[in-house]
Amino acid sequence: MADLFTIENLMTLAMLTLLQAVLGFDNLLYISIESKRVSLEKQAFVRHIGIGLAILLRIVLLIGVVMAIQFFQQPFFSLQLKGFVAAEFNVHSFIVLLGGVFIIYTATKEFFTCLVSMTSPQSTAIPGTRWRCRYSG
Repeated sequence: MADLFTIENLMTLAMLTLLQAVLGFDNLLYISIESKRVSLEKQAFVRHIGIGLAILLRIVLLIGVVMAIQFFQQPFFSLQLKGFVAAEFNVHSFIVLLGGVFIIYTATKEFFTCLVSMTSPQSTAIPGTRWRCRYSG
C-alpha cells in the first residue's frame, strides 16, 4: 500500500486525469457540433445519447486496457547505444507511442483541414479570428 502513493504514481494519476479531462471536453465539443446536423427538437436527445455512449465506451475501453496491460509488460526489444541511450521496449510502450503519434497526426490534419483563408466560400467564420473553418460533411 505504501508503494501506491509514490511521486511517480501520483504524477501518472495527474497526467491521466488531465488527459481524461481534455478528451472528455473534446468529446463534448464534437458531440455538440455533430448534434447540430439533426433537427432542433432532436438535438438534446442526440447530445444525451452521444455523451452517454462516450462515457460508457470510455469506461469499457479503460477496463479492457487495464486488463490487457498485464500481458504487455515483458520487454521484447532493447536498444543499446553505448554512452548515448539504453532502452527496453515492451508492447505497452509501443501502444503509448503509437497513440501519441496518432493524436499528433489527427491534430495536425485537423489544423490544416480547418484553417483556410477568409476568402473560401465553403467555410464558416471562426468568431474572434481572421480564420474560417471548412467542415467536411
